Amino acid sequence: MTPEQTSAALERQRQEATEDFHKGASITNHVGNLRQATVGLLYRKRVLWLVLLVFGNLFSGAGIAAFEETIAAHIVLVFFLPLLVDSGGNAGAQSATLMVRALATGEVVMRDWLRMLGRECGVALALGGTMALAVASLGALRGGPEIAVIVASSMLVIVLIGSL
Repeated sequence: MTPEQTSAALERQRQEATEDFHKGASITNHVGNLRQATVGLLYRKRVLWLVLLVFGNLFSGAGIAAFEETIAAHIVLVFFLPLLVDSGGNAGAQSATLMVRALATGEVVMRDWLRMLGRECGVALALGGTMALAVASLGALRGGPEIAVIVASSMLVIVLIGSL
């Protein structure tokens, strides 16, 4: 390869990696050069997914509202909501980053999805179990054994679902 061909190949690889990172962050298409992109372009590339996520979060709020009586009876549970929600998001971000990168590099192909799903379920259960043990002790300290069980089981389920 000539130096020009090598440079062109590296530039294509950089562009593809950038596009993969944008997809992983729910940014539609490619924004081009970030330094030269206009506010309007950056807005258009990001707004669709953020608005869709807002509506998705409305369903989360409705789910929480379904447990209004439980929350009223055990107000200490409210203090665990940010921890639980963030943990699910963090686990999901890790899982998505690993999968998007593996797909982008060809390390994983679409026909591997069932095997990868099974593996991710196992990892998510192990991570969720570890995190559940950690928050169970905090739940026991703040609200007793019943709160510990509720918070721990919630953590396990949230990390599992968030990772998928």
